[in-house]
Amino acid sequence: MAVLPAAATPVAPPLPGNVILGVLSQVFGVVNSLIAPNPGVPPTDPLHLLMFEFVRRIELTLGMPVVGTRTDFTNDPVIGTNPVSTSPGTPSASDAVQTPYGNIGTWLLESNGQISDFGGQKIDGKSLLEPINVIIVDPTSTTAAEATAKFNAKMTQAGFPALPVHTRGFQGTIDGETYGQQPAGGVDAYSNNFFLLPDDHARAFGPDPVQTPEGFVWTVAVSREQIGLLNGVVPTHVYTSYNAARDELASQLMQDGATLVGIVPLSNSVDSATQTTGDHDGYAIVIQLND
Repeated sequence: MAVLPAAATPVAPPLPGNVILGVLSQVFGVVNSLIAPNPGVPPTDPLHLLMFEFVRRIELTLGMPVVGTRTDFTNDPVIGTNPVSTSPGTPSASDAVQTPYGNIGTWLLESNGQISDFGGQKIDGKSLLEPINVIIVDPTSTTAAEATAKFNAKMTQAGFPALPVHTRGFQGTIDGETYGQQPAGGVDAYSNNFFLLPDDHARAFGPDPVQTPEGFVWTVAVSREQIGLLNGVVPTHVYTSYNAARDELASQLMQDGATLVGIVPLSNSVDSATQTTGDHDGYAIVIQLND
C-alpha cells in the first residue's frame, strides 16, 4: 500500500456554491451538450462553428462551463507520481483485488450483477464504467448495525447526506460477499448538492468485517455529475469526474475528523477501444472513521 504524504491532502475543484450560478451552470451545460455532443471534436459546419465560438466567448466571460472543454480527464494531486493502475484485461463484474482491507470488488455493479455503465453514457463512443474509488475503515464498531448507523451519521456530518432523485439498486463486493447499496430505500444516494445542480454523489457497500476482533470496511463509488443530455436527447445526470468527487469526499470526511490512511491500487482504470473510466486512475483513497 502506498501512503500519502501530508502535502497530498485531497483538494477537489469546488462545486458552485451560489444557487443562481449553479442554475446558470446547468443551463450552459445543456447548451454545450447540444452544440458540441463530443467536446473533443469542434463543429466544422460554418454556421455551427459560428454559434460554437459565440457561446464559447459568452461562457468564458461569465465563468460558466465552456463549450468544447473536455471533462473526461482530471489531473489528480492525491495520487502524485504513482503510475495509473490499469485493468489487466477485459473488465469483469467478478474483478477483485486483495488489499490490507480485504478482497475488494473493483466495480460498481447494477442490480443484475453487471458493471454499471453510468446509465448508458458514452465518452468518445466508449461505454463509461463506474469504478470503486474509496475505501472507508471503521475500526471500532462491533456489529453491522452499529457500523451502518455510524457510517450514515459520518456521511451526513461530512456534508454527504442521503438525498433523493438518484438511481438505486446497486451492489458491490468485499471478500466474495455481495452487498446492497447504502443509502438503502427510496431513490437516494449520498450527495453534497441538490440534484439539479452539479454534485458529487456516492453509493457505499458493506459493512464487511475486517480481519480483527472488531471493525468493518466499506467500499464506495463516488462521481461528480451535472444535468445534461444522454445521447444528445434525454435529460439526465451526466458524468464530469471521478477523481474530483473522490477527493472531495475524502476531504470532507477528514474535515469531520476522519484520518487519511493512504491509497491502494485497484487495477480498475480502463481506456480501451470500447470502454473507459474517464479520469479515474485506478486507485482508491483509504479513509478511517474515528469516534
